[in-house]
Amino acid sequence: MEYLNEDGIDPSELTKKELVNEITSIGDFATMSDCIRYLYDIDKELATQSLLKVMTTDKEDENYGDRFYQAMFLGAMFINDEDSAMLYTADNYTQMEVYVLAEAISNLTYVDGAKFADLRNELKQYIEEKGMGYFKELDDDDFFRDVVKEFLDSFK
Repeated sequence: MEYLNEDGIDPSELTKKELVNEITSIGDFATMSDCIRYLYDIDKELATQSLLKVMTTDKEDENYGDRFYQAMFLGAMFINDEDSAMLYTADNYTQMEVYVLAEAISNLTYVDGAKFADLRNELKQYIEEKGMGYFKELDDDDFFRDVVKEFLDSFK
């Protein structure tokens, strides 16, 4: 099966080490996305570990990805390894940039509420304590602002 992307890279022709390098080097968005998808197809654990490596909240770390990359990585984890994404969110939500937190909330709105009830309740309390003003930087992004409201409404 050919996975050739718009940049002419076929992730299926790369070694696992090369796939990890494409992901952790914070390079081209489309290529990274294709490599993440393919690595999840062939080695779920390695893919998750690679994403966790670049999900650091330490801006001085060489593997630090900006909020857009981190949101993409977290979204990929929710799609492919929901339990790891939940653990990451539970351990890091207080340090996440607002945009990344909104991505987590977006995914938590639609997961099995019983399975992750504790995390959902923690986040609800965290959001209520911070107030909607905490999400003011999302004002230009109606989708994520609406996601936060929808998440809170899911408790009613």
